[in-house]
Amino acid sequence: MAPPSSLSGSRKRIKLQDEDDSRIKDLESELMEAISSNTSLNFLADLTSLATSFHEPHLVLKAIYACYRVFVLLISKGFLENPTDDQAKVVRTWIFERLDEYVRFLCGLLQDEEPLLRVCPPVTGLHMIPHVASRLQHSISLCPS
Repeated sequence: MAPPSSLSGSRKRIKLQDEDDSRIKDLESELMEAISSNTSLNFLADLTSLATSFHEPHLVLKAIYACYRVFVLLISKGFLENPTDDQAKVVRTWIFERLDEYVRFLCGLLQDEEPLLRVCPPVTGLHMIPHVASRLQHSISLCPS
């Protein structure tokens, strides 16, 4: 039989939630740095996966908004534009796959039992449309006639 823990049940939950919150912030920070320095974006898969693993609505929302900020930065930095070299094409395809996972997760939340999770995520997804449209318009204007 395991010895009783010195932390009560609610204290344990708070500690775990604080760790999860910290993990979200750390992943977002790592990704922002990676985007700025043009290094590995592998933490993007971790962040999108983490968002789908939470059951507490406030953690789900924090992860959703962290993903949103990262994807907006990726879009604004041109990571989704049509690349010229093969390596950039592979990265672009991989980012689109992560974006697809994120959007599918947001769509799935439309059927969630929690009212807040049915409303906020779709609005977040809709807020990405102007960023994508702006970059697409920029890409189209750069295409030779």
